[in-house]
Amino acid sequence: MNRQQIALALALAEAGVPIKVGHFVERLVIQKSVCVLQFAGVNLGYRFHWYLHGPYSTDLTSDAFWLAGLKQEVKDELKGWRLDRGSRERIASLKDLFTVAPVAQLAKHLELLASILFIVRTGQANGDDYAQICHLLQKSEKPFTLADVTEGAATLRKYGISL
Repeated sequence: MNRQQIALALALAEAGVPIKVGHFVERLVIQKSVCVLQFAGVNLGYRFHWYLHGPYSTDLTSDAFWLAGLKQEVKDELKGWRLDRGSRERIASLKDLFTVAPVAQLAKHLELLASILFIVRTGQANGDDYAQICHLLQKSEKPFTLADVTEGAATLRKYGISL
């Protein structure tokens, strides 16, 4: 396992996000969780681009599938490794973002948050221009309304994630 895969496994465990890849929504949760964590200041080193369901990282997909296939080996290798204190504290402060149930609802929730962050952080819209963010999401055939974007932005700010 390389350091990025170790950091990924540790960060997801800390956030309470299982490394499961058997169903699309499970993979979506991993993608969007890591995207949100990175935009919130937890450096895991993944690069995201826009894809069908918002921000997506090919390298993250590869690493998640690899880790999911090594269940016990991953647990054994992670012994003795820890995230830095700042990352652990930041993830702990965000943990509630990853506890929405059921998993399909969590996936949609995280897709909205990650998409808002991606649009703003890549300079496509200002963080307070919810109408433009909504327009860009709907242009990409995302089912999010202005009310969804407004609520999502409020949620991000509540957790100290700047837009």
